[in-house]
Amino acid sequence: FTEGGPIIMFQVENEYSAYGKNTDHLKLLVYLMKGHGVKELLVTSDHKFKDKYVENKALDFSKYALPTDNFDIKKSNSFSLIRKLNKHFPVMVMEFWTGWFDFWGQGKHSTPNIKELEKSLNFILDEGGSFNLYMFIGGTNFGFTSGANNFTGYQPLVTSYDYDAILSEAGDITAKYNLVRNKLLKFYKSIGVNDLPKVPPNTPKASYGNIEISEVMEWDVFLSLIPIGTTDNKVNFMETYRDHDGVYNVMGYIVYSHVIGGNTHWNKMPGVQLTGFARDRLTAVLNSEAFFVMDNIRKTVEEEHQFLHYNWDKAWQEVASKIEKKPKKPSQRLDLMVENLGRVNYSPMESALFDHQRKGLQGPVFRYIFDIIEEWNIRFINFSPEQCKILSRSSTWSSVEDHERKLKDRSDGEKLAPTLYRAYLNITGKPNDTFVKMEGWGKGVLIVNGFNLGRYWSMGPQKTLYLPGPILKSGRNEILVFEEVKRGKDVTFQNFPEL
Repeated sequence: FTEGGPIIMFQVENEYSAYGKNTDHLKLLVYLMKGHGVKELLVTSDHKFKDKYVENKALDFSKYALPTDNFDIKKSNSFSLIRKLNKHFPVMVMEFWTGWFDFWGQGKHSTPNIKELEKSLNFILDEGGSFNLYMFIGGTNFGFTSGANNFTGYQPLVTSYDYDAILSEAGDITAKYNLVRNKLLKFYKSIGVNDLPKVPPNTPKASYGNIEISEVMEWDVFLSLIPIGTTDNKVNFMETYRDHDGVYNVMGYIVYSHVIGGNTHWNKMPGVQLTGFARDRLTAVLNSEAFFVMDNIRKTVEEEHQFLHYNWDKAWQEVASKIEKKPKKPSQRLDLMVENLGRVNYSPMESALFDHQRKGLQGPVFRYIFDIIEEWNIRFINFSPEQCKILSRSSTWSSVEDHERKLKDRSDGEKLAPTLYRAYLNITGKPNDTFVKMEGWGKGVLIVNGFNLGRYWSMGPQKTLYLPGPILKSGRNEILVFEEVKRGKDVTFQNFPEL
C-alpha cells in the first residue's frame, strides 16, 4: 500500500500459538519482512487466547505485530484479552469461519447454522471489530491437493472445498452471502453509505447427461506405460525418492513392484510380511488381482500399524493358497500401490503427529520371515499432463466388450486390480460449468482433457465433482476414470452439486 499497491497488512506466520511457546521464530520473520521493505501493518492469526501461555506470549510479541483471533461463533474472550494488551488495539477476527470442511466418511456435508453465523457477525460489529472471511469462497482441491486433519484419528479431506462458504464452490450466491451483505449494508448506512454494487448473476450450469464407458486399459498395460522412476533394495516413503529427472514425487500414488520367482513353494511359505507402515491407502495386487486393500482413515498411528499387520497376514495366506492350486507360472509379480490421501496440516503443539506425515510404504518387506525382499521397481502415478498424454495416445486400449469377457472368465472371489477407463463427452457450442456424478463407481480419480479434477469415493459425503466450463471444449472431450475398486456403467454430468 505504501508503494501504491493494494496490500494494507501482512500476516506473520499462521496459528503459531498452536506450535511454540517462544517468539524467536516470529521475531525473525518480522526482521526478514522489514528487511525486504515491508512497511505495512503486521498482524498475527491465532486462536488460542484462552491459554495462559499464549496470553503471555502475545504480550511479548504484540510489540511487533497486532494480535488477532480466529473463530466461527462467539466462544472466547479474546477481544477483551487483546484490549488488555493495549486498550488502543483494534480488534479483528483474522479467520471468521463461515463454514467447515468435509472429510471422507463423515456422513454428510458440513453446514453450520446460519443463525450462529449471524450471531457472531453481530457480536463482531457491535464490538467495533473487523473480520476476514474464511472462506469467502472455498473452491476445489483439484488433483491431489487436498489436506487432512487428525482430531479423532486420520481424516483426509474430500476434493471439494466448498466449505459451506458465503459463495459456493462454483462461485454462486448463497443465503449466507445475502446475510453478510445485508448486515454490512445496514452497518454502512450508519456512516453514510446507502447502497452497495449490484450482485452479479450466477454463471450458467449445464446438464450434459450420461455417457457410457467405451474403452479400458487394464492394470498390467496401464503400469507398463508408467515409466520406472527409480529402483531400490528396500521400500521407503515417497518423499525419499527422486525419479530419473531428479524430481521428487510426493503426491498421488507410489507403486512398489517385485517379481517373485516361479520356484517359490507357496504352500510352504510363511508369508510376505509388511513390517512398517502403509500410508494412507494400500492396494496389493498379485498377477493383476487385487487381494488386499486397507486405509488408515480414522485410525491413530498405533491402530493403523496393528490393523495392517493382522489383516495383511490373513489376506496373504488366502492368495498364496489360491496360487498354489493354479498351474505354475515362470514368475509372479507383486505390486504394492499406496496412495497419499493428504497430509495433516494442523496439529497442536503437544502432538508429534507431523513426524508421521511421510507417505507410502516403510519397510522392510520380509519373505520367509527373515528373508528381506529386495529389487523393487518404483513408479509414481500422479496423472500429470505429461503422464495423461502418454496414456491417452497409447494404442493399447481395449474395448469394453473384451474387458467384460475377461471378467466373466475370472474365478469367483478374484478382485479386479485398479483399471483405467475412457469415455467421450461431446459438446455443441460454448461449454458451461457442470458437476460430474460417479454413481455406481467405487473410488478413484477423474481426469478431463488431461486435467486431474480430483478424487471421488462412494463413501461420501461428496457425490459430485465440480467441473469448470473452461476445462471443457466444444466438440469431443476425453474423460479418463482411474477406478480402484468397482467399475460403474456410465458417468453423469448434471447442473447442480451434491455434496
